[in-house]
Amino acid sequence: MCPLATGRAAELIVDYHAQTLSLQAAAVFESHLKACAACRRLSSEQQMLWSALDDWKVPPVSPDFDLRLFGRIAYEQRLPWWQRKIPPPWSSGLVVSIAAACAALLAAFLWKTPSRLNASLQPGERPFRIEQVENASR
Repeated sequence: MCPLATGRAAELIVDYHAQTLSLQAAAVFESHLKACAACRRLSSEQQMLWSALDDWKVPPVSPDFDLRLFGRIAYEQRLPWWQRKIPPPWSSGLVVSIAAACAALLAAFLWKTPSRLNASLQPGERPFRIEQVENASR
């Protein structure tokens, strides 16, 4: 039965390429690969991934990495428990987001002031009042 149908394809293909399958299981899987195009494609993609990982050059760690890491750990451990549990709001940009939202609301309120709404009236023209509109229909 195809490993894709049983849901074991990923595990089986990784084990096959890691060469952790028994000789018998590897032989069975190889014979299945000859007959199943979908598993053959997944196996090929897994092989390409492993090849890319083999070619990947990991950048060297800086010489003072351990010193900086242990210093940061010591700093974090010296903080009060509540500061360790609750991150500061400025670390996630929350303060900047709130300030931008407040500025946008302020701009919207200032833009829609009554003096701006009445600016479309002609010189000498008075704005309508609700009582005038109600009385006009009678």
